[in-house]
Amino acid sequence: MMGFARVFEPLTCRIPFFLAVALTAILPSPYQLVIPALGLLVAGITHGALDHELDPQARESQLRFYLIYLAWIFGFLALWWIYPRAALAVFIIFSADHFGECQFIGDLSFAHDSGAKQSGMIIWMIRVWGLFAAIFSPLFHWSESLPILASLLREPNFGSGISLPSVRALSVGLSAAAILVSIYLDHYERKRGLSSIAFASTVLLFLVLTCLPLIPGFLCFFGYWHSWDSIRQQRNAKGWTNVEYFKRGIPFSILAWLGLAGLLVWGKLEGIAVQFLPMLFVVLGALSLSHSQVMKRFYRRLK
Repeated sequence: MMGFARVFEPLTCRIPFFLAVALTAILPSPYQLVIPALGLLVAGITHGALDHELDPQARESQLRFYLIYLAWIFGFLALWWIYPRAALAVFIIFSADHFGECQFIGDLSFAHDSGAKQSGMIIWMIRVWGLFAAIFSPLFHWSESLPILASLLREPNFGSGISLPSVRALSVGLSAAAILVSIYLDHYERKRGLSSIAFASTVLLFLVLTCLPLIPGFLCFFGYWHSWDSIRQQRNAKGWTNVEYFKRGIPFSILAWLGLAGLLVWGKLEGIAVQFLPMLFVVLGALSLSHSQVMKRFYRRLK
């Protein structure tokens, strides 16, 4: 009985994700974005609201922290304005690294600390899994991705010469690589006497991202999987309850919510509300770069 509990206990942290996916799947098409959008607003935004309390560098100088944090944000926005393809590549690289790091922080820490021969391979395996989490859904749902990417890159004809079967094949190959990585990481953790459901989790994520449309599927992962994992890690490290965490994060979350609302209103006033999703991803990309660097330092301190 204890062995059964050890194996399936990690699944309990996926309950918000299970519920979000189930509700999103049964809702009619016009309302499929309600649950994912709620996850973005509640957990997705909030999981980065306390970066100033998590970053070890912020203790040395709050001014320096905010200057660097804002420099990452405006640096990304400037890159996107000057060379959007480079900005997209940077966003994908940083997202893949961050998603993998958050998902397998225990393995990553052990690989760094052990100095084992396979530590470098483990690190790159984790990045492959993160790449799968970051871009599988856009590749698999390529027809849905094209209008968003064309707007992001400011290239109306972007992707016109890329065939759907070739992109689908790339997405399937990436998912196969992530599944193989998860099998190895399961084995790696069990050798250390730990329970692991990396394989089951990866297959579950693959099925969800395949079956749900692009935006609802990715936002369910971002809001109810990645963000909840990050919030749990932050709470455990700081000894905060859920209530304490959200009370601390609410002032900065409100600022972010107002910013998103302003972006939507501005788009409607300018008659370009159709561009809201691309602009949303640009803003989230800028915030993600700063947040990912904070979390990298935060994770290093946890070792």
